[in-house]
Amino acid sequence: MAYDYLEAVRDDLALIAKDNADDFIGMYDAAQDGADFESRVIEWLYASHSDITGAESGGYTYSTPDFTWGTEDAKDAVLSNLDLLDDAVDSGLATTDDIGLWLLDQRWEEMDSAIRVDILPQAVHEWTVDGGLRQILDSDTPSAAPTAPTAAADTPGAGI
Repeated sequence: MAYDYLEAVRDDLALIAKDNADDFIGMYDAAQDGADFESRVIEWLYASHSDITGAESGGYTYSTPDFTWGTEDAKDAVLSNLDLLDDAVDSGLATTDDIGLWLLDQRWEEMDSAIRVDILPQAVHEWTVDGGLRQILDSDTPSAAPTAPTAAADTPGAGI
């Protein structure tokens, strides 16, 4: 069975959001609409929590707190998701030359990280739409929590 990158990144996002609820609420309060909120979350994750993708360290392998994710895990995940690696190339996160060199050097962590970086915006969007933000807002102070954005809030000028 293929490793599910989207599910893994969403699970990591949910844990990070839970541990950093105040930051997520602050981004929510400052956002103009749902798309702006998602952009703020992505930028914040890249700046403050590159461990969700492994981008800063060169691989998710080195970002897991208990180091249970290893090179063989990255290799298996990448090889079962070559289409996502191709998507990362299409997104400009790597070139086919990069992929070729990474394959020859067996740099599975870098390929794994490229996939995670590429899939992060989709994971943030799905997490938001599927109620991840609502859980953060509701867990803060239910009586004072604002309403989470809906699909209608994604339209320009709709405000959150």
